[in-house]
Amino acid sequence: MNRYFGIGGVALDCFQSYLSGRTYCARIDNVTLDISQLKYGLPQGSVIGTILFSMYTSPTADIIWKHDLKYHCYADDPEIYISVDPTQSNVNGAIEQIEACLDELGCSGIS
Repeated sequence: MNRYFGIGGVALDCFQSYLSGRTYCARIDNVTLDISQLKYGLPQGSVIGTILFSMYTSPTADIIWKHDLKYHCYADDPEIYISVDPTQSNVNGAIEQIEACLDELGCSGIS
């Protein structure tokens, strides 16, 4: 968090405390399952969840911009795009550009 947002010290300790040591259990009908360690995620509806998600995914912007692409994101729904004039541009080159970016983001094979 410090690299992108300058968060350190006590503030970083608070984030780490909030994100670690969490547990959960599920109840199905009248049966309560054992408590398990929560390795990923945040409580649904948490006030800070959307901010932390944005912070977590923000390094992807560096990768997208490196490939000279544009993007916007609403909640957890990102869109990567490039504008081309099909009569004057290399459309196949633009597709390759997007594919290279998706590969670097670890999204190859996603449709």
